[in-house]
Amino acid sequence: MINPLLALVVSKRREDLRRKEVPVPTAAGSTDVIFLVLRRMRPPLLWLVGVFTVSVVGLSASGRTPFTCGALEAARAAGATTIAVVSVTDSPLAALVDHEIVVDVGPEVIAGSTRLKAGTAQKLVLNMISTIAMVRLGKTYGNQMVDVVATNDKLRARIRRIVAVAANASDAQADEALAEADGDARVAIVMLGGGVDVVTARARLATAGGNIRKALAG
Repeated sequence: MINPLLALVVSKRREDLRRKEVPVPTAAGSTDVIFLVLRRMRPPLLWLVGVFTVSVVGLSASGRTPFTCGALEAARAAGATTIAVVSVTDSPLAALVDHEIVVDVGPEVIAGSTRLKAGTAQKLVLNMISTIAMVRLGKTYGNQMVDVVATNDKLRARIRRIVAVAANASDAQADEALAEADGDARVAIVMLGGGVDVVTARARLATAGGNIRKALAG
């Protein structure tokens, strides 16, 4: 899921335009300036699509925000899969994307304040999309996050608990496996769950594309 990276690219291009004193559009701004921004986005988008399977998610409560429409047009032209999350039916964005998710929450409590109902509902949709993506990418095992990088004592303790629960092991066993696995929770879980050494665990995970469940089955 590359939408955060797309957002970074968009933000960077908007900042470039500001430094050149070119008017930057608001949500209802100039289509000409939007075109300039999106033209600069095209090279990085083409690179991403050439290297990764790219999906770009655009958010718009109204379904017609010019900048979002332009960004999704550019993404689709570059070959990315495009998704729109909107809060109205039959929106202009629907005609531009491969997939549309409509979260129709009705009128806002405060007219025009789409950060309330629409924004909250769309955030829940994004939570579901990102969670499903992490599950499909093998970043979880059961209900445990297993792709955690331990950068402090709190996270090291969390990884120990994750490995112990996932592999039905003691804390001591988890610590030993993690030490051999250089702190990699997925490798440690496969070692303990599959009864294999660290080399075999790494090889199984590589073959399984990092998916613990597949690695344990194979």
